[in-house]
Amino acid sequence: MTDTETTWLWGFRCGASSPTCHPIVPTSTVGRPADWSLIPSHMQGGLRRYIEHGISPGSFLTAVLSNDLRGAFECADDENRQIIEWYVRFLYNYAPSGCWGSRARFDVWCAHGGLNKWSAA
Repeated sequence: MTDTETTWLWGFRCGASSPTCHPIVPTSTVGRPADWSLIPSHMQGGLRRYIEHGISPGSFLTAVLSNDLRGAFECADDENRQIIEWYVRFLYNYAPSGCWGSRARFDVWCAHGGLNKWSAA
């Protein structure tokens, strides 16, 4: 890999000349505020803390973020069970792709400390 090449790993852009990686933010929503109305108010804090600081949320959000559909349905309360699709829409449109989609991405995101730490790197 040359200094000008970039590799894509788990939703992170990693340049050969830089030892750090940066989360890929969806270009369709860059500059637009996230539509938090898709997420119930009692769930927004946990999701925001996870995205911004890498703080592990409860079992339902962990399952959603890890792409564990069965686990999400098992852990969901009645309200969240009806709107799992809204979480996916929110994540797809507003969250860095490196923070959701598999358990490995979830674990890396938590270990690194979320978007604030990626931005500071």
